[in-house]
Amino acid sequence: MPRTALLIAGGAGAAIVGLWVPAERRRALGNLLLPALAVAAAAVIALLASTSPVLSLVGSYSRYESLPVRLSYLLLFCLAAWLLRAPAQRRLVLTVFLAGCLVAALEALYQALTGFPSRPDGNLGHSNLLGALLAMAIPIAAVRGLRSGRWALVLLGLAAGLAVSASRSGWLGALAGCALVLPLSARSLRARRLLLAGAGAGLALAAVVLVLSPLGALHNDTGAARLHVWLDSLPMLAARPLAGWGPDSQGLVLGRYLTGDWEPGVSFDRIHELGLDLLATQGLLGLAACAWFWVAWARGCWRAWTGSPALRAAAEELPGLLGAAAGYLVVTALNFDWAPATGPAWLLAGVAWSAVPGTNAPLRRLSASLPARLAGTMGALLAALFLAGLPLAADLAYFRGDLRSAVSLDPLQAQYHRALGERLLASGHPAESAGELELAASLGEYDSQAFVELGDAYRSSGERTAALRAYRRALELNRFDSSARQRLAAYSSSSS
Repeated sequence: MPRTALLIAGGAGAAIVGLWVPAERRRALGNLLLPALAVAAAAVIALLASTSPVLSLVGSYSRYESLPVRLSYLLLFCLAAWLLRAPAQRRLVLTVFLAGCLVAALEALYQALTGFPSRPDGNLGHSNLLGALLAMAIPIAAVRGLRSGRWALVLLGLAAGLAVSASRSGWLGALAGCALVLPLSARSLRARRLLLAGAGAGLALAAVVLVLSPLGALHNDTGAARLHVWLDSLPMLAARPLAGWGPDSQGLVLGRYLTGDWEPGVSFDRIHELGLDLLATQGLLGLAACAWFWVAWARGCWRAWTGSPALRAAAEELPGLLGAAAGYLVVTALNFDWAPATGPAWLLAGVAWSAVPGTNAPLRRLSASLPARLAGTMGALLAALFLAGLPLAADLAYFRGDLRSAVSLDPLQAQYHRALGERLLASGHPAESAGELELAASLGEYDSQAFVELGDAYRSSGERTAALRAYRRALELNRFDSSARQRLAAYSSSSS
């Protein structure tokens, strides 16, 4: 939650900057203006069509990939694209990014030496998040290392952190990013094409070796479960193809489409593939808008670097930034986007776009009136308060065990109602527990175990019909939940 709150606060700040900084003092988005508006519109439409609008607005506790988060990504991109006007400013932003990634990498090395956690994550919460960040950082550091040997030590630290993370997608992502740097360093078109083809072939070979070697079964995970989930998700995607099921809502529906218990004990709430996840949450509208945006971005950056000697003379870092984007794309093609890595990815993309010639003309439009700017600023501040500040305070209360304060501070977050319901059930208050757990269900709780607990609460209160309904709902979310199946069978037989 702290990283998500920081992201949303940053998005609100970017919106305020857009309102108050005069057009002549910020760069225009140029060819990305319409694609950016399409990305925002598709996300809003997905919320309006969501199977659980509250969940899509607030986000699930474990993911927080809500509409405000999606819009904050775009606003962070705009912030960098608007304000970074000189190469020195861009270099400073990238230096700060590399410094943060180096700290995470060194912390991962320390975790590897101490043996806790079993998969070092650099204090990011998951090793694949560390892998995604370092897959973006390594190409940037590699480009700098070619210019100055001082960056070789930084590159070594980043690579060591990536190695101990055991994130195979991160390894491939870093390799893809560095491989893309080679064609961009070539001067002639023919050499660039040959190097690009060679980089693609090398990356494909590395992927085959990774799958067929003992590394393919690292952590007893061959990746077969992902393939099954991808195939099982196709009917789900076909059921709502245009606008999808809504941001952060996959956990409510994916379970009913899974044909096997692909990872026993694991409840899937993501498809684990960026394109499929985008189709599931925002449908064809969202996929088309994002494809339009990122293809236009990549073409603009590529053409700017290969066609403008002035960028080379100014020591711009577009090759490293394009490599970072490639690394991120490879990682998320095998996982999914998540705020701690996706926020920096959008910010880096904005840094790259700020270097593209032709986007630095002032925005030709009338400035908003003072009342409109004041209203927009107040709206952004209120959004930051209610979507970042209060949820962060609620999370701190939840961490302290003060569940009633957590519920009061963030009443739309299902996890806090669930936790309070669990405590009430354990303390012998099943009726109150059922009320809190029902609230959690209405707010988009999708963990089948929450409905098992709800059934237990109703069962303790003697409400047979409600208990059976809760157990059946648990099996709708996860048909392979053995505890729900056992309770349903036992309670049905004992009551008949």
